[in-house]
Amino acid sequence: MPLASEPLARLKGGASVDNSLKRYPYMKYILASIIILALIVISGILLYISISAHKETVIVINDRSFEIKGAYGGEYFFEDISSIKIKDEIPEVINEIRGITLKDKIKGEFELEELGECVLSVNTKAGPFVYVKVNGKYLIINFSDEAKTRELYYKLISEWEKMTQ
Repeated sequence: MPLASEPLARLKGGASVDNSLKRYPYMKYILASIIILALIVISGILLYISISAHKETVIVINDRSFEIKGAYGGEYFFEDISSIKIKDEIPEVINEIRGITLKDKIKGEFELEELGECVLSVNTKAGPFVYVKVNGKYLIINFSDEAKTRELYYKLISEWEKMTQ
């Protein structure tokens, strides 16, 4: 029976804990490799999130719908739209539901003051903003380039009016 003063317990077969690293010297290399691999994977995920948040929003307009490509995107049918507006600012973000905020880029689902839950794909430093009300929920979109945002607004209005006539 080991004495209480013995610093290390004995394992089955008489090997001590400190001997396990001596018996398996490659174990420290395996552990270091696992840690390095985990750091690389985590860094890759963070880099992907950062790049996707900074990418310009891609919107494809079809006859019956428009689609926002990429992270937090989706397809929205013109028949489900109740209004399309263009405004110079957006209300304050109260809560992030599911999304990403990097500096002035916001993408995902957020709760906004006055509007409630909204889907955002915006650059907060550059107005104007296109507000699309779909099934009672606002979708707010803009680009860094004001002319591109206005062009999107006019295209959406044009296609929406065709569907509602």
